[in-house]
Amino acid sequence: MSWRMQALMTLFTRPRDAISIGRRWRAAARDVPGLEGDLIELAGLRLMQPHQRIDGAPEPEAIGPEMLAYQQGKRDLALQLLALMGLTQTEFNSLFTEEKHDEDHR
Repeated sequence: MSWRMQALMTLFTRPRDAISIGRRWRAAARDVPGLEGDLIELAGLRLMQPHQRIDGAPEPEAIGPEMLAYQQGKRDLALQLLALMGLTQTEFNSLFTEEKHDEDHR
């Protein structure tokens, strides 16, 4: 099952709702260039969990359960909105690739 279908299945019990809301979000994505990238940035989808070095080896820093739940909620909502926009896996990946390419050439 695709990431889009998984994201949308968590939102809707009636396919009709997904279709009408999806149309609005696809129109928004078409009419506002860069909206997908903004959602990815605002949700922190590009961020890795902070690490610390313990005996020279990287270890994830501890995050409290409230912050972890908050961050996951932001990511889930962004992924659901991107799925409603009709963003394909290839387009999703290219947004990350383009950002990495831009950072490398600054």
